[in-house]
Amino acid sequence: MDFGFWIWDLGFWILDFGFGIWDLGFGILDFGFGILDFGFWILDVGLFIIQRKSLIRYNVRIGILRIKK
Repeated sequence: MDFGFWIWDLGFWILDFGFGIWDLGFGILDFGFGILDFGFWILDVGLFIIQRKSLIRYNVRIGILRIKK
C-alpha cells in the first residue's frame, strides 16, 4: 500500500516537473516576444528619427528656396 502511494507521488512529481518545463517554455516564449516587441520599438524610433530628419531637410530646402526668391 505504501509503495503504491510512493509510485503515485512519483507520478505527480513527474507531472509537476513536466508542467514546470512547460511553464519555462512559455516563459522563454514570452521573453522572445518581449525581445521582438523591443526590436519593433527600436525600429519605430529609428523610423521616427529618419522621418524627422527628412522633415528637417525638407523644411531646410523650402527655406533655401524662399530665400532664393
